[in-house]
This record gives sequence, C-alpha cells and structure tokens, in this order.
Amino acid sequence: MQVVANNGNAVLMPEVKAIESEVSDAQKARLKVLCLRDHLAKVHEVEAGGRCSSLLKEAKISNSLVIKAATRDLEQRQKDLVAAQEQIRQAERCVEAFKLDSLKILSDVLKSSFEESFPPRNLDEHLYPEKFLLSVSARFMRYSHIIPSNYIGSSL
Repeated sequence: MQVVANNGNAVLMPEVKAIESEVSDAQKARLKVLCLRDHLAKVHEVEAGGRCSSLLKEAKISNSLVIKAATRDLEQRQKDLVAAQEQIRQAERCVEAFKLDSLKILSDVLKSSFEESFPPRNLDEHLYPEKFLLSVSARFMRYSHIIPSNYIGSSL
C-alpha cells in the first residue's frame, strides 16, 4: 500500500484512485471539477517525486555498497603488492648472495691454480704470501682476464 504525503496529510493511493474516478464521473456529468483536477495533479506530482526520491535512495545505497566492495578490493590488492615487493627483495638478495659465492669460488679456483703452478719454495713464501704474490705478479697477469676488475690489486 503506497502513501503520498501532501502538506503533512497522508493520503493512501487507493483513496486517490477512488477520488479520481469520482472526479471523472462528475466531469462526465458536466459538473465543474477543474479545481479538483488541479489538486489531483498536485497529488500525482508528489507521488512522482516520492518515486524519484526512493529511486535516488536506492541508487545511493547501491552506490555505497559498490564503494565499500571496491575499497576492500583495493586494500587486498595493496596487501598483495606489498607481499610481491617483499618477495622481489628476497629474490634480489638471493641473487646477490649467489654472485658473491661465484666470485669466492672463482677466487679460490685462481688461488688453487696459482699455487699449483707456483708452489712455495721457502718459509717466507708461506708467512708472507702477499710479498710473494707481488714478486710473481708478471707471471700471474696471464690470469687477469678472468679476475673481476674489483679484485685486481686486492689480496686474495
């Protein structure tokens, strides 16, 4: 049952329909009912405004629900992004660790091959390997193309 408010007076829609039919009957009987028609037109305007208002309220409610859902989706995607960024940082740290391991292995290989090629001849070479390495640097330069540039000149 639909109710239309008109200047603070509530009118039920079935009553409005009954009044309309009586006004139509009176008009057919050639009675002057123009002022009644004006009042009924106002009632219909109020009814149309009420329907429009209810549609706007429904639209507002559905819009707020959509906004809440979109906000939750955005928050979840932000959490996923933060998690993915952390995984990327961990992967980058692993790659750096593997690179350092690779350089250490290369250094150990070069040191081992150098020691095989030039075994120490006396105790000084064992006690002061840096001096020995500098003295034979000319022979060692044949391996310089393998050594990374940041390792040249540093002690192994």
